[in-house]
Amino acid sequence: MKPRDRRAKTAEPETPPRDRLVEATANLMVERGSIDVSLADIARRADLNSALISYYFGNKAGLMMELLRSVLGGDISKLDAFSQRQLSPEEKLSGFVRGMIDSYFTYPFINPLTHQLVTEEPETYGPLIAEEFSKRAATILRNILAEGQASGVFAKVDPLHLYFHIVGACDQFFHGRYQMQHIFGIGAIDEPMKQGYSNYLANAVVKSLRPAT
Repeated sequence: MKPRDRRAKTAEPETPPRDRLVEATANLMVERGSIDVSLADIARRADLNSALISYYFGNKAGLMMELLRSVLGGDISKLDAFSQRQLSPEEKLSGFVRGMIDSYFTYPFINPLTHQLVTEEPETYGPLIAEEFSKRAATILRNILAEGQASGVFAKVDPLHLYFHIVGACDQFFHGRYQMQHIFGIGAIDEPMKQGYSNYLANAVVKSLRPAT
């Protein structure tokens, strides 16, 4: 009997059906530039029976909530880890703004999907989204602001105002593509445009918090 070839690669484990459904949903939304995807489309892309959506998530809204968890949960954890690094408060705030914009750019369905869930089932998903995503992001931002104020590099401002300033600027930029097209003649947000906006907004926010001289 010939000895086994120890160089043979171990087969990678198959992605669980639950994860395949979430991944298929994200891929379809990014490709189509729309959150309007059917359960049949999702199941077909995942190569699974559509009944598994009900089995794993309860309904379509449950799948969409899990999709938000899969992308936003990880990104917010990265923002939190970044805010713990040995950096100046200005660097942390700039990184927070850039991280938010990167999330919207990478997953363009975040904004419309969040609004859809909150609008259609506010009592169920409003509190969940606020607690799992918005509150976590706001806490990170509040801590960065407090650190900068304690060291004297940031002026005294209301954390609520700063939070909605940043989130609103991100929301409107990625949600206002029709205005972009008809007013500025821009059809899509590409990497250079995203980077330019990241630089602009991060610099604008940091400068707005510097104490008056």
